[in-house]
Amino acid sequence: MSANVSNLTELKNNKKRQASLSRQDENCGKKPKLTIRCVDNQKPLPDDANKENGGELCEAFAFSDYYPQLILAKNLNTKKCEKNPKHTEFVPIKDFSHRKLPHPYNKDDMFDKLVAALGKLVVKITYEGTSPNRPMEYKKFKGNFVGSGNIIFSKTRERSLFSRCPCRDCRKDPVEEWGEIKIRTAAHVVCDDDEASRAECLMYYDSENSDVIKLQGIRVSQMNRQYDTAEIICVTHDVNLAYQLMYMIYDYKDYHTKLYKRYLTEGVNNLVILISHPHGCSKHVTFGKKKQCKVLEKLRSDIYVTKYYYDSHACPGSSGAPVYMLSKESIWISPPHSVAYGKGGQSGAVWENF
Repeated sequence: MSANVSNLTELKNNKKRQASLSRQDENCGKKPKLTIRCVDNQKPLPDDANKENGGELCEAFAFSDYYPQLILAKNLNTKKCEKNPKHTEFVPIKDFSHRKLPHPYNKDDMFDKLVAALGKLVVKITYEGTSPNRPMEYKKFKGNFVGSGNIIFSKTRERSLFSRCPCRDCRKDPVEEWGEIKIRTAAHVVCDDDEASRAECLMYYDSENSDVIKLQGIRVSQMNRQYDTAEIICVTHDVNLAYQLMYMIYDYKDYHTKLYKRYLTEGVNNLVILISHPHGCSKHVTFGKKKQCKVLEKLRSDIYVTKYYYDSHACPGSSGAPVYMLSKESIWISPPHSVAYGKGGQSGAVWENF
């Protein structure tokens, strides 16, 4: 009798344990609901925004906008893609015109100059093989990589007793002068010095017939994996190119400042433009609207860490591309594109004041 009672008790305990494990399995796949703080007098995103994303949106990275293998297509229209099957929203940069933009921007040819100026600063980033030191959340992505980025700084350097060009070609016979160029991208595209040192950044890849310029990656200068932002240093022995890039950045800033002031007065400034290398193809432009801003952290009384949500289309290979926002006074508030969000995208973080 005692043995039967003991067996019955053990059977009940087993059922309780199984029920508990079943509940854990059910909850394991559930994502926490995203709470979005509104800024810029915008309304919160509807609850079905998360449903559009298939429940994949959470604070963890969902690397849906780059390929772990370098899968390329010469023509974007022939590239099979589950996210954007026909790529109808992607405009080759050489075919872009302000007339393709929505009202009221389609009457302003200053956007042609802005897109051309920013496009000159956008690069395609490629490298073979991933770093063995990739963080755990990046480990499953191996092979050859492709992404996008944009040049944010350029200067010239001269050889001295304490400094010389750090590129591989200069280890034995260093040049007297070189250019140092800083490129912003997403942290999941280039995650450490090992990957940065093998990266090639292609400038002016606007079409299949373009004469491209390759910049050699050297190291990471800034990295924040939590917010998916990174900056890498590249070098060039073409000192004239380094000077030209300085003026290109000034030109881009000048066009943006004029447009920012113009549309700030008109009160229509939620335009977002994305210039990237989808699927590793030549440069393409997509555009849409800024949908929301989320404040991630307050650093000081007036400085916040933020990220943005927008409906501009993106594809694998678009990660790291600059997210141009007309509503931002400074051109430096152009965070890198990070991941897909619903039918649009989500940026990496940016530091700004409100």
